[in-house]
Amino acid sequence: MKLEHLFLGLCFLLIIFTGGLAFHYRTEWLLEKQRTELSHGPSAAPQMQPPAYAQQPAAPAPRTTTPPSLTPAPAPATADIDQRSVAVDSELEKLREQVKAQEAKAKAAEAEARLITNKAATNPAAITPAPAGEPLNEIQSRIAAAPAIAKVKSSHLTDGFVVLDQGSGRNLTTGQDFAIRRGHVIIAKRITVGETVSPDECIADVNPKSLELGVDIKPGDEIIKLDGL
Repeated sequence: MKLEHLFLGLCFLLIIFTGGLAFHYRTEWLLEKQRTELSHGPSAAPQMQPPAYAQQPAAPAPRTTTPPSLTPAPAPATADIDQRSVAVDSELEKLREQVKAQEAKAKAAEAEARLITNKAATNPAAITPAPAGEPLNEIQSRIAAAPAIAKVKSSHLTDGFVVLDQGSGRNLTTGQDFAIRRGHVIIAKRITVGETVSPDECIADVNPKSLELGVDIKPGDEIIKLDGL
């Protein structure tokens, strides 16, 4: 009986001794582990992997194409624009010169017509027949000697014009002013060639104020210039 109690006591002591050793070594292991973590730092956390859909390459953006008909034309070069601008300026300058020439021509024609009318009005002898048997004075002689440019072919005074028997073939052009002579007397101080001009005849407008009172234009009356009267 005593031997059994002794054996149980030894087993109990052995269990206590073994548990103490195990506790001691476990405590040493935990302390060593803590020292290791403090000296080397905690292990790096694993990196998060991006989701599978994020790793896929982005799809290319759809390509937009402009129809050829809507594609804007390239802007012209600066040199081409400058050349076109110079050409336009040159054309404008030519047009200005033509307008000035036409204005000068119109003013000259107006001055000539005014001179013709004034000379005829300030020279009563130009519209006064010479008395029978008396010589012609200087003005009448000039009127009689002036070369005839054309003759009246037909008269239409009620409509304000006469038809002449000469035209562009005799260098008659629209806008020219003449007088009508009968013998050595001026019977119409001013007629103006109209727009109807053919090679062998033309129409001249008659200013009613240029006709002498009571005088009628007849076929055969001659057309002259009043320059120098």
